[in-house]
Amino acid sequence: MSATSEILSELPIDQLAEQVGASPEETEAAVRSVVPALLGGMEANIQHPGGQSALLEALGGHVDSSPTLDEVNTDDGAKIAQHVFGDQQDAVVNQLGGLPGTSNDLVRRLIPIIAPIVISYLAKRVLGGGAGTNASAGAGSSADILTQILSGVLGGSVPGAQPTGQAGQQAQPQQPAGPHWGDILGNVLGGGTRI
Repeated sequence: MSATSEILSELPIDQLAEQVGASPEETEAAVRSVVPALLGGMEANIQHPGGQSALLEALGGHVDSSPTLDEVNTDDGAKIAQHVFGDQQDAVVNQLGGLPGTSNDLVRRLIPIIAPIVISYLAKRVLGGGAGTNASAGAGSSADILTQILSGVLGGSVPGAQPTGQAGQQAQPQQPAGPHWGDILGNVLGGGTRI
């Protein structure tokens, strides 16, 4: 199961929909864009010098957190999003808000809620979730795990996107062929943002 699928499977969509004032269907469609966008932004960041160590350091500050929706610190989420997307955050919101079934306003409300959940997920997967885990300890293996989890996020098809319909190809039911994260976010996130 991909990181995106695991995170989505743990999110209480009905509760999140109530929190952001949207229908469960709209909320789920937007979340299916926001989660891989955050992961894709992190993948783009670790390609730049110092990006990987900066993300590992950030994960170290969230290794013991596992926030429920009621506990999410949206101020922290806004800071995480700023580090991930940099000055391209509005462009990312516009790209995601233009996907089927969602809107700029809903994406903008969801990003600071989802960002701490994504960071917490990565911290537990990469650093093991042990109390007092040092991000610099075993950085080699942690870096490998981080790269493996984030690898290919920007190359994956956008969940819920409209199929492109190439002849002879049949789209998978839950992840139809469509625009790729690399196409949607690659240029936007190419500016060397930092965690």
